[in-house]
Amino acid sequence: MDFGAIVRILYGTVVPLAQLAGKKADIPIDMALLPRTEAVAKHFFGGIWGLKLEDDGIAFHASTPCGVMPMMVVSMAPLFVLTTGFKDEAEIAVAFPARDMGEGGIAPLEPPVAVEPARPVPERPAGVAEDRLEQIYVALLWHFADKGGYPDDLGALVESGALENAASLLLPGDEAPLATQGGAKSSFLYLGAKVGDLREGRDRAVWVHSRDGLGGDRWVLFADGTRKQVPEAEFEKLLTETKERLAK
Repeated sequence: MDFGAIVRILYGTVVPLAQLAGKKADIPIDMALLPRTEAVAKHFFGGIWGLKLEDDGIAFHASTPCGVMPMMVVSMAPLFVLTTGFKDEAEIAVAFPARDMGEGGIAPLEPPVAVEPARPVPERPAGVAEDRLEQIYVALLWHFADKGGYPDDLGALVESGALENAASLLLPGDEAPLATQGGAKSSFLYLGAKVGDLREGRDRAVWVHSRDGLGGDRWVLFADGTRKQVPEAEFEKLLTETKERLAK
């Protein structure tokens, strides 16, 4: 059995498949960090590997330029890159320039690779709205833990420092934001501290919602922390239900 050939085949097969799987899962992969199969085979698998059956056992023979243990460590490097490289938030686009096929129509084994940063993705208003509501929800919890209760106004989150940036209360494109009691501008309406104190039906209790006039469905933060976009008709029903519960 030629273990060198087996390792080369595994490396040359598993790495592209892992890259493909990562691509389908929208996981950023820095392809430039992964050594090409030819380079790995040339430097680490150029020795002789063999397996021989003896009368009383199996004899394994390996001859490598760098030793078995270093070779095994290097063989695991692609796995390390694949599992840790996904944490990088910056996507990398890899472009292969046109290759000269040369005589006989055979392309070079290792064509030059140009690595360019991916173009920035424009902000999506829907994604921004959900992110803003998440920040507001976390700030409400911090305010409760620090002050022993929820605030009466969203502007208090900025004043207390629970919300680090007042811009977290604004949505892109809102040209007429509302003024809070503390003077901060907000694209959201807050139904008050009593909603946070509800014990039942929290998943239907509207706590914070985007103001009217922004177009599209309403973005709503419910008392249980759920954030989602709700059609206008359903939103009005939930809002009425919440106000009736607060009036009791």
